[in-house]
Amino acid sequence: MKMIKYFAVPILLSLLTGNIFANVKLASPFGDHMVLQRNKTVPVWGTASPGEKVTITFNTQKKSIVTGADGTCRVNLSKLNLEGSAEWRGGIAQGPDNCILSKDLPVECGVNRVLVRSSVVAGNIIVKASEDGLKDGSGSFTSAPFIVKDRLSDQMPADGLKSRLDRGPTPNQPSYIVSRIPLTIVKATTGSNEDKVALSYDDNETTYWASEEATSKAWIQYELDKDSPVSEVTLKLNGFRTKSYPIRISVNDKVAFDGVSTRSLGYCTFTFPVITGRRVKIQLTEGVSTNENTRVEVNGKSLDDGINQNDGGAKGKLSIIEAEIYQKAE
Repeated sequence: MKMIKYFAVPILLSLLTGNIFANVKLASPFGDHMVLQRNKTVPVWGTASPGEKVTITFNTQKKSIVTGADGTCRVNLSKLNLEGSAEWRGGIAQGPDNCILSKDLPVECGVNRVLVRSSVVAGNIIVKASEDGLKDGSGSFTSAPFIVKDRLSDQMPADGLKSRLDRGPTPNQPSYIVSRIPLTIVKATTGSNEDKVALSYDDNETTYWASEEATSKAWIQYELDKDSPVSEVTLKLNGFRTKSYPIRISVNDKVAFDGVSTRSLGYCTFTFPVITGRRVKIQLTEGVSTNENTRVEVNGKSLDDGINQNDGGAKGKLSIIEAEIYQKAE
């Protein structure tokens, strides 16, 4: 009896154009994170100067074409195939179910990883890219059997791997330096929607608090468990990718920050000289500005921008998913 083994296989895909002096442009679907389908002919198209020779390179294969009078060109690239004693198990990439068992795989920075599972019979396994008229590109390896007795194997997965002893022992001291200490929020008050104010510091990124649509009511004040040397406020604001919030942060009524939040991938950090106090107030001072969210995931889904409020683009509303308050570490 033999055990089943898994192999992660990298595939390199590059799309290049010839004649660097030509006005060559690939069509909009082609670029970072594009998707290719296994076992399907892949068309590639774009534009260049009329009558210009364009070369498309796929792995080690090349295919050339001369553009028409209108400057357009189109060629088909290779199919992906699996041969040998193995099963196709899909990709290792962002996408639905992480592309498990999928035959449509995104190409990330020119590289894709797929997973194949060897069968109970050891042998040669080939991942191949092929297309009529082009030289095949492929990668191959050989699976090895596991000897099993009484349904157990005396071979460990790490057998044969070389040890790294040149790095020395694990250091006794921590591998990181604490630069800030979180402060405890015990309660909060606000100018509106006070019944949901606790959702802004509940350590749950699926909930949020939002003020009413009025700048005068767009504030929230947190109370700490004791007087503390506050030096930083970190916020996950709703619409963090597209919205800029003009806000003022005060500690015991002393202004610590007065400016505009930067758009981010999630959290926005505001640092300032230490102010000792127990009350930290965050207030919207002007209308919120919004930029369009045009970026998408590899599967076409719009990038995360917080929790949908269905507020019709309200400008006078302060909306906080999570708030954290810190002091500097000693």
